[in-house]
Amino acid sequence: MKTLKNILPQHLINILRIGREKIHVSQYLFVENLPQNIIQYIINKRQKSQRHKIQPSKDEHQYYSMLNKSEFLCKVELQKIQLKKFKELIAYAYENVPFYEETMKLKNITPNDFKTLNDISKLPVISKDDIRKQPEKFISKEFSGSNSRQLTPISTGGSTGTPMLYQFDQKMIGVRKAHWWRWSKFAGVDLYNDKMIYIGGDAESKYRKPNNFKGIYNSTHTRLTLSANSMSPQVIDRYIQTMQEFKGDYMRGYASAVYLLAIRMNERNITIPLKAILTSSDTLYPQYRDVIRKAFNSEVFDHYGQNEDILTATECDYHNGFHINTESCIAETVDINNEVVVNESGFLVSTHLENYAMPLIRYKVGDVGKLDNKWVRCKCGRSHQKLVELIGRDDEIIISPDGRQVACGSMNQPMKLMGDTIVKCQFIQNTIDKLTVKIVTTNKWNKKSEKQFIGNLKQQVGNELKIKLELVDNIPTRPNGKYQLIVSNIQNNK
Repeated sequence: MKTLKNILPQHLINILRIGREKIHVSQYLFVENLPQNIIQYIINKRQKSQRHKIQPSKDEHQYYSMLNKSEFLCKVELQKIQLKKFKELIAYAYENVPFYEETMKLKNITPNDFKTLNDISKLPVISKDDIRKQPEKFISKEFSGSNSRQLTPISTGGSTGTPMLYQFDQKMIGVRKAHWWRWSKFAGVDLYNDKMIYIGGDAESKYRKPNNFKGIYNSTHTRLTLSANSMSPQVIDRYIQTMQEFKGDYMRGYASAVYLLAIRMNERNITIPLKAILTSSDTLYPQYRDVIRKAFNSEVFDHYGQNEDILTATECDYHNGFHINTESCIAETVDINNEVVVNESGFLVSTHLENYAMPLIRYKVGDVGKLDNKWVRCKCGRSHQKLVELIGRDDEIIISPDGRQVACGSMNQPMKLMGDTIVKCQFIQNTIDKLTVKIVTTNKWNKKSEKQFIGNLKQQVGNELKIKLELVDNIPTRPNGKYQLIVSNIQNNK
């Protein structure tokens, strides 16, 4: 019987052992520099020992079943669910979470003072800074000491690159995945039976050479994973070949990464028909959607959320806003003074109703948006509150010398009708009077395009900003593979 010791020299065995400790726990291993027969041996060995089908956990299945039962309830019934869960969460937090126990006692209030959803405003809005200063005060006493082993840390670099750590228990992990399951249902695909192509942040990318990488399969060959971290035309061409060989049913991933794939496919007149495209993690701009539809001959279903999963929402077939998962959260918008605003844009705030391990009540998400406070019933038949407009990160704003503030949604406008000349661009502001714009262009870009772009841009930012264009071959993503439209280095940009 052949083993690795029979095939590999000792120094390569040592490399594999070290690599196994470093590589993200993910059911697969890819080593480009080994001979092909050895790579295939490793793959076959893993597949024989891991040929089980991916299945939902008990917690996930239970929560998904609940979501199905409430999917077409009316506003009143949905708010009854919210209120019941909210009262239970408040009572629990008062007894078990130091921050909320101290806060309520300081304000001389008890759980009995929370009788309606509007009473949520009796508690303060909290931010990432509040959690960073005293993270242990947000953890339930039930999960302290040795019980902390029951928690799963969820890390996020955030759009600002500031690392944060949150804690989920097993139920909360199930809730998160159940929301993904609902998202796939909205898109008309089966999360557990259809073959998925995924492109996004890749924890293993630093152990690979991007020039050789062309994707990896999971152990049952039902999922193909591509990395959004290094998407040169050469890498994208290999991804296209792998996707054609894989014959997936649908794709899920970063909006910007799917868009780059689609651009290259359209350039090469290649179409890979799929049931649906599920995008998330960064902004899906209108021109992205059009290009993606053409390349994959399918509809795009965008999803809004964060690693901490405080506020999640999904598009339906009508694409007229995001249906918020109101069974699991209470969404609000506030102004700069943290006062509630209604029927206008504001800072998004949310309370998760299922995370008892680390309850976050009235948590400032970090985005600016507008909610439908009337809960108008959608043409799809759902009455969930909608996130009708997502303006962008509250720290991704261009400020002009005349005082105007322009967020992502508006900064995207100059490219709206220039999809044939601009691949992507990035706005960088280091001083209040200057704006640098990096642009990756197509071969159709010319002086007329430049004039049109600057004219469109000035309509958004005014005439006070000095604009400098830099034509570049590529705009790197962040380390997590996400694309950043605005890079603001202005300190006081809120």
